[in-house]
Amino acid sequence: MDRKNMLISIDNEGDILIISRRDSYPEQTCEELQNDIIVRKNPNTAEVELIQIMNFSERFASSDVFEVPIIAQFISNGGPCRDKSASSADPAP
Repeated sequence: MDRKNMLISIDNEGDILIISRRDSYPEQTCEELQNDIIVRKNPNTAEVELIQIMNFSERFASSDVFEVPIIAQFISNGGPCRDKSASSADPAP
């Protein structure tokens, strides 16, 4: 199923973070980008439709940040940001 919004979920049993735009399906191609980071792609367009980050809790136990080698474009479909953690003195990028 195609989604307009990105879905982020955790498979606690498998310790997998899943970021998806649609459900997986048999025709998707699968590629391991780097150690334990797997993407599923549309077989016709090569567009990434699902990302699986294996051993997710272990990654964050050893570091607060890790990179995923994917170029992403984020487009909001919502209203103005209400991030209370950002300082009002900080200019917008």
